Amino acid sequence: MNDESWMCPVLRTTFGGNMARYAEGASSAPTVFVRQATGLVRELSWFDTFIMVFAILNVPLGLSEVAAFATGASAYPSANMPLAFILSAPAMLTLGMVYALFTAAMPRSGGDYVWASRILHPSIGFGVNFFVSFILLSSAGLNSLLMATWFLPPVFH
Repeated sequence: MNDESWMCPVLRTTFGGNMARYAEGASSAPTVFVRQATGLVRELSWFDTFIMVFAILNVPLGLSEVAAFATGASAYPSANMPLAFILSAPAMLTLGMVYALFTAAMPRSGGDYVWASRILHPSIGFGVNFFVSFILLSSAGLNSLLMATWFLPPVFH
């Protein structure tokens, strides 16, 4: 057991660990992935992925946000809804930038699993991916509910 065994692979390669010497045809710069042939490589830049983060937002969710804005303004008359959106925008932009930079740094298919398993541990990566899958399936049901209760009735009234 060497003194760098406590580090995750990203830290080990970033801070001069010995993982790069096991790479096939390793160059002078250490990499996160041991073999370059592993995984499907994405050919998108960080800006492309940053734009795609915002393109994933869908119409029912956007319409429910408009309805929530109107409902929130009437339910909480002293609340400043535009200020709430302005205050939450930096967090959303930061999250989008983190996803974009992770995609540019580790361009492999698998997304959240690859990032969490390379940075933390493979079992944590599995847990993160399981949770993301659960959230995406739950959001599909929630979007169906919001579409049926908030969007469609006014359209067909």
